[in-house]
Amino acid sequence: MSAPTRARAFARSFHPVGLAFALLFFVWSMTPSLLPRTWYLQGVATGIGVATGYGIGCLIAWALRRCGVHPDWSPKTRRIGWWVLAAVAVVVVPTFLILGSWWQQIVRDLVTMERVERSLYLPVLLIALVVALLLLAIGRGLRAGTNKLARFVDRYTPAPVARVTALVVVVALLVVLVNGALYRGILGAAEEASAVADTGTEEGVEQPAAPERSGSPESAEAWDTLG
Repeated sequence: MSAPTRARAFARSFHPVGLAFALLFFVWSMTPSLLPRTWYLQGVATGIGVATGYGIGCLIAWALRRCGVHPDWSPKTRRIGWWVLAAVAVVVVPTFLILGSWWQQIVRDLVTMERVERSLYLPVLLIALVVALLLLAIGRGLRAGTNKLARFVDRYTPAPVARVTALVVVVALLVVLVNGALYRGILGAAEEASAVADTGTEEGVEQPAAPERSGSPESAEAWDTLG
């Protein structure tokens, strides 16, 4: 199979309802946050949001099919729908990338933080796509693994029992993985990054004099012990 054929097959594997929700969650992820985000964290957050939106859209479409809703769209209508979705994405994605970078500058001004170059927001889309596709690949891998395990268990038990058993096993393994190695790895990296920041005090930050503030002369916590 040639590369263009594989690319078309990969593109056709996406569900239009999932993509519509992914676009909605992309817009949502670019709205202002309570605290300013660096461009790379924004990319990761946006990628997680896009993957989450796609999953929710696919879940809704699956639930509708289970309820007996099966729209019989003609090929022409399907093509028009895909082109409309693509046109909306072409307009919405760059628009909210620009708005997102502008909103982050406003948030930085509100919390008296130094502004950053808005051009740094250009890689946000690339990071978001990589993260979203990675999460999608993991999700599809889990689904494929669940189906294979269900087919194996189906040899010895009724089909409904096999499906439930496979789902429980995969979910249990996923929980162990996330709460175990992955969680500890992320937590350890965060602690190391925080430890570097805790070794000193930023320029311009002075010890408070108000007695109700931590680190003041009357505080139970010494100023030098605060990160």
